[in-house]
Amino acid sequence: MKSNVVSPARADYRFDELRERDPVMVIKTTKRIVIAIVGGSVVIVGIVMLVAPGPGTIVIPAGLAILGTEFAWARWVLKRMKEKATSVMNSVRGNTPPPPNNAKTSATK
Repeated sequence: MKSNVVSPARADYRFDELRERDPVMVIKTTKRIVIAIVGGSVVIVGIVMLVAPGPGTIVIPAGLAILGTEFAWARWVLKRMKEKATSVMNSVRGNTPPPPNNAKTSATK
């Protein structure tokens, strides 16, 4: 039976072969990895700042914005956070929320 384990030398060969065939894919994948590491690190630092002194409520959305440049789920979470923050600020100020964009007004005919 053939083993699925690849030796490190063989893995390097496969990466070199891939890089030669499609260098654009390698660049895109490297970019996604770097953004994931940087954005994830910023989010983790923001979470730590929630319990330690620091502006965690500002740093977490900044990390999500970094992650949102490559990942749809981060854009979705950031959008929900913005909506919730707007709702909380309107409640504190006593403002009524603005009507939805698709609401029809009776004033226009």
